[in-house]
Amino acid sequence: MATILEGDLLDTARRHVREGADRVARQEAIVARLDRIGAVELAKQAADILMTLKTSLRLAREDLARHISSFGDAPLLQFPVRCRDGVDHGYRTNQSSDRRTS
Repeated sequence: MATILEGDLLDTARRHVREGADRVARQEAIVARLDRIGAVELAKQAADILMTLKTSLRLAREDLARHISSFGDAPLLQFPVRCRDGVDHGYRTNQSSDRRTS
């Protein structure tokens, strides 16, 4: 059975992809705006940052794919919820919004 850490890793990997895609989209808009106003040097710097963000997004997607292949992506996969002190708090699924208790 998977642990809470594995479920959290999958949730975190999904969040990283989602946030990375948002950052890339915002940076693309910045580059386009700087190009439009003729700020050549700033546009070049923004384009360099965009390349870095795209690399980060690619790596985040690879990480998510690795987690999905390791843990599965079934929406009802359950993970035990235990605190560091060992107290059992029931179960949760790998979808963070769907929480269950035993």
